[in-house]
Amino acid sequence: MKLKGIIPAMVTLFKGDQEIDEKAIREHIDFLIDAGVHALLVLGSTGEFAYLSKTEKEQIIEIAVDQVKGRVPLMVGISAISTKMAIDLAKFAENAGATVVMALIQAFYPLEGANIEMHYEKIASSIEIPLYAYNFPLTTGIDLSPKFIAKLAEKKILDGIKETAVDINHIQEMIDLTPPEFCVICGSEPLLKSALKIGVDGLILGMGNCFPNLLVQLWDSYKSPEKFESLWGKFSKLFPHFIQPADYLISLTKELLVVRGREIDPQVRSPLRVIKERVRKKLQKFKEL
Repeated sequence: MKLKGIIPAMVTLFKGDQEIDEKAIREHIDFLIDAGVHALLVLGSTGEFAYLSKTEKEQIIEIAVDQVKGRVPLMVGISAISTKMAIDLAKFAENAGATVVMALIQAFYPLEGANIEMHYEKIASSIEIPLYAYNFPLTTGIDLSPKFIAKLAEKKILDGIKETAVDINHIQEMIDLTPPEFCVICGSEPLLKSALKIGVDGLILGMGNCFPNLLVQLWDSYKSPEKFESLWGKFSKLFPHFIQPADYLISLTKELLVVRGREIDPQVRSPLRVIKERVRKKLQKFKEL
């Protein structure tokens, strides 16, 4: 399946002593779907997947599948440091009712291309639903090149990729080298406008949690330049705040949700960093964006 459009990378919401807040997660899913988003992603980087236990991940998958109820496609992050762990979570997600799974390469020791290909091939052969790669070299230290991904696409190992690159040319080459049915999604806020221009299939963004309506309007208006530029003027004000270290963005996103009127606990899993009070005060100007 080829995902399209605005796909918020959902935050994982906690309560009390960093326990999963099921009620808040269900309410947030409804909030995003009601805003018109085209699909949802749980257990991505913004969802703090690396700081969750296997049991918690399975709980979140079950909550999401049950709450989404097929209203939009549901992508589930299954990233894990070992192939077996990724396969186990992929199978769980498929059995629960996920639409697509997505896997980041995590490595304590260096990996060669053959190891990475084997990792994805084993995951793909264990499930029937589509498998997307996730390229995030700033956090993993591993950059999945367009040629490498194109090879895996031709072999029918991968069905798509979330590309969190810092260079738009990297994404352009990914589109050029992969077959038309292969899904290329941009996951980088600063590249959003350029990504729309080159024709990405979708946008997976953390800020989709806070501004789903605006992003959907932006997506829908891209072919109407005057309307698009008017919306872009509002949206571009956010960029200085979203050009931050990846872990810092999770706290910022949750605090922005509070500013936007969402009744959630903005805590993040320790030892992730939280934003400073001076930054929190600056976010107030986005209350009515």
